[in-house]
Amino acid sequence: MSSQEFVDEVLIEGGPGSCWIMTTEERSSIAKMLDLDDDNAAKMKAHNMSRDRMTCQTCGKRSGVDDIVHSAQALGVHSTEFMVDVLMNGPKGQNPSHAFDCSQCGTTFEGVADWRAYPPWVHGL
Repeated sequence: MSSQEFVDEVLIEGGPGSCWIMTTEERSSIAKMLDLDDDNAAKMKAHNMSRDRMTCQTCGKRSGVDDIVHSAQALGVHSTEFMVDVLMNGPKGQNPSHAFDCSQCGTTFEGVADWRAYPPWVHGL
C-alpha cells in the first residue's frame, strides 16, 4: 500500500457487512449538509454497514455516509436532528435497507445498504 492509499473499510468481526471508516472528505461534506461545527464533525469516525462500499458507475466516487445523508435530505425522509443523532449516537434499532444516490453526480449506487445496530457501533479509530 503506497503512502497515498488508505483503508476506508474493514470487515466486521462476527457479523455480515463492513465498517465504513469515514474519510476527511465525508466528514466535511456531512458537516456542510447538516451545519455541524468542526468539533462535532471530527467525532464521526466509522459506521458499521450491511455491505462493502460501492463505486459509482458514473463518476467513480466511493460510496459513503455522506451519500446516505445527501439522499435522505434530497428526499426529505429524515430531519437534520434525526440524522445528527444517528451519526453521533448510532441507530436505535433495526433499519430498512435502501438505495441511495452519489452525492457527487446523482447516480444511484447499485444495490442497497443499511446501518448495523450491533455493538461496537462507532469505532474509536
